[in-house]
Amino acid sequence: MIGNGGQRGSGTIMGLAIFATIALAGSLAITVTSGLNEARNVQVVANQAALAASDVARGVVSGHPCRTASSVVSGAGHRLHVCEVTDGKARIVVASQWWGLDIEKRAHAGPPDHPVFRDGG
Repeated sequence: MIGNGGQRGSGTIMGLAIFATIALAGSLAITVTSGLNEARNVQVVANQAALAASDVARGVVSGHPCRTASSVVSGAGHRLHVCEVTDGKARIVVASQWWGLDIEKRAHAGPPDHPVFRDGG
């Protein structure tokens, strides 16, 4: 007798295996994308904090440079790891966690190098 013998239902098993593989790949893609998005957000906050600290250090805005940077960072739900300000230039390191993984992003900001800004006008 010719027939499918022991292969009865194998199409269902194969279909389930393909579905599980696609679902796993989709979940992995969403997780990786989410992690990259969080890292980008931490970088944006580091950039904003560095610019704010530099503005305060140069007298554009009143306040204390590192307190201002800390306020920017904590307002976004991250923590300020390093704040160094010298000659109107700010160096900032922002730290955060995502699913137990540490994310650390650095940013630098300072006065513009354009001659118009050097003369104060």
